[in-house]
Amino acid sequence: MSLVRRLLRAQGGLSERSYSLLAAALALAAGGGLVLLIGPQLAPDSRTYFDQATLLTDGGLDAFLDGVLGWPYLAVVATVAAAKGLFGAGWWAAMIGLNLVCLAATGALVGRLVHRLVEGPWLRLAGLMLLPAGFDVLLWNRFVCTEPLFTLLLVGAISLAAQRLTVRRGVLLGVLLLAMVAWRPTGLVFVGALGLGAALPGLAWGLRRWRERPSGPMAVAIWLAGLLALALAFAAIMRHPGLWPFGPLKAQFDYARWSYDLGQVVWGRHETYHPRPHGYLDYLAIALDRCLHAFALWADGHSLAHRLYSLLYLGPLFALTAWALGLWSAGGRGLTPAQGRFAAVAGGAALAFILLVALLQVEFDWRYRAPVLPVLMVVALIGASALAGQTVMPRGGD
Repeated sequence: MSLVRRLLRAQGGLSERSYSLLAAALALAAGGGLVLLIGPQLAPDSRTYFDQATLLTDGGLDAFLDGVLGWPYLAVVATVAAAKGLFGAGWWAAMIGLNLVCLAATGALVGRLVHRLVEGPWLRLAGLMLLPAGFDVLLWNRFVCTEPLFTLLLVGAISLAAQRLTVRRGVLLGVLLLAMVAWRPTGLVFVGALGLGAALPGLAWGLRRWRERPSGPMAVAIWLAGLLALALAFAAIMRHPGLWPFGPLKAQFDYARWSYDLGQVVWGRHETYHPRPHGYLDYLAIALDRCLHAFALWADGHSLAHRLYSLLYLGPLFALTAWALGLWSAGGRGLTPAQGRFAAVAGGAALAFILLVALLQVEFDWRYRAPVLPVLMVVALIGASALAGQTVMPRGGD
């Protein structure tokens, strides 16, 4: 207990800069320690990137574009090709080093957000510990994969979108979103999810002006109805692919249709599969089941330790995020204006991203929700702050 007291006293007087640097150092120590403990590994994605980087350097751009990945993966393959050219056989170590740099930068961003939005020594201490304890985020740093940089870009984009936009912030936000789309195809999905999250405060404000009373619950209801409409439309496209009239994303929709035709809910976890669909309601059932499984805490085959970790870590994370969004929708009672806006924009965008990606695929290890978990850590701490009575302003967020 004396160590805890010393930690509470030590971090309580830290400036925003010092707190952010400490958060970055702790995240880097945890991520680097996990890489050293478990060891780096080349996943199937890693081998594909390596082979395509060889094709790019030996055969040129045209040969790469005619390969299995093409334009959507040019940025990551070009990065691997550059690492091969600079570091030779140690290219994979350079890529994992890049992962750890991104993790540290993500820790610094999360630390800055926590320092600005959360009060109280215990909650500030939790803000330092949540990312280093987030196994679902740390795990991907040992692979040559797109998660760490994508996570950094996502946290940066949401932190900008949750503030009052200036010209400078708007330009920087646009650059980050373009980088996300270039780095990973699901970046385009995040652009839509961020639009949904950013629409929540504006929708509530418009409804309040119209109804002359707080309209957060109605705004959330409309927002959820919009997500349901997207699920209905997506199921219709899976049933009748010709309904998608545009060339862009056609390959992604074709792949998703193949997985829907298998009855797939969570990729590779056959206990979650539905019978092969025949009618529209079958496709809709798969789509809605994917949305539910996107927030699953564990799966068959997970160890008792894994289940306990998920129950004690992810369970409160999701619950406190929902609590913060609920407080905002009720008029922001217990939240400062800055907390309310961040909870609405960041929480809304993160949850929308999880759901929209789930419509395309729920990955075997729930990999595709990992990038938004650092954002949910901040939103959850806002919810915990209000629950503990650490805030002083009674309204905000609309």
